[in-house]
Amino acid sequence: IDCARILTKPIDELARTDIAKHALELLSQSKIKNVKVVGRRGHVQAAFTMKELRELTKLNGVGCVIDPLELERGLTQASLKEIENMRPKKRMNDLLQKVASQIGTEQRKNKVIELRFLLSPKEIIGQDGKVNSLVLERNELIGEAFEQLASPSGEIETHDCSLLLRSIGYKSLPIDGVPFDTTRNVASNVGGRIITENESESGLASMYASGWLKRGPTGIIGTNITDAKETVLAIVEDVENEALPVNSSRDNSADISERLRANGCNFVDWNGYKKIEKEEIERGSRLNPPKPREKMVDVNEMLHYAM
Repeated sequence: IDCARILTKPIDELARTDIAKHALELLSQSKIKNVKVVGRRGHVQAAFTMKELRELTKLNGVGCVIDPLELERGLTQASLKEIENMRPKKRMNDLLQKVASQIGTEQRKNKVIELRFLLSPKEIIGQDGKVNSLVLERNELIGEAFEQLASPSGEIETHDCSLLLRSIGYKSLPIDGVPFDTTRNVASNVGGRIITENESESGLASMYASGWLKRGPTGIIGTNITDAKETVLAIVEDVENEALPVNSSRDNSADISERLRANGCNFVDWNGYKKIEKEEIERGSRLNPPKPREKMVDVNEMLHYAM
């Protein structure tokens, strides 16, 4: 979804964001007019958020197209049960149905984003190292609610394609010594606190998790902020309540920065980050049009300003 948005958003609007200069220069030369976002299962199982979807439908000069028949095929009895049990899914379905009802209006737009469902890549056709077209196979949903799988139907369709980006999903892997939920593929945790199979919220393993290892591959960048805050607050609470074990063989009063330096670690502390941020904001303010910041993309340059 993010790729579709960046590839179609007007350059003059992107120029006012904090997108990196080199990326903006390449996008300004882009001739892309049509972007298809293809998902293996139905719209009810889609992982994008309402905020992401709304932004796609409101891009200036960009039409958002959804096939009403694909939405209809995705509304199996199991999918209807998923919608019934999850209010966000119902809101998502309502918005997608509204967009689908406006099919045909995209002809007045400069660019088009098509959201396609129940399709799997079957074959990539190319020549001289470049992709020319993509063969897709239509799927059908099988299984119970919240456990539906995409089953190939044998029906094939081929689309011209000059750029192909794949998003194959994400699955956390177990770490030795860390309790793991093999059903959800996340570290077993409550609010970021790792728990063992025989322990509850009050019985913790003094380990913590954040991000996708904690909750699974969901949400947007902003979701990670709330997620991380919850975990950090759990750590702070456990420290204040003296719930964390203390190893008397270590000098716990030693500053972590000193330990890192002693081990030869090259790191950036908070003050260093603020120096980088200050320089990026100043660079962005000098541009025309001004940007929130002009990002540094070279690590050595970042370290130079951080020191």
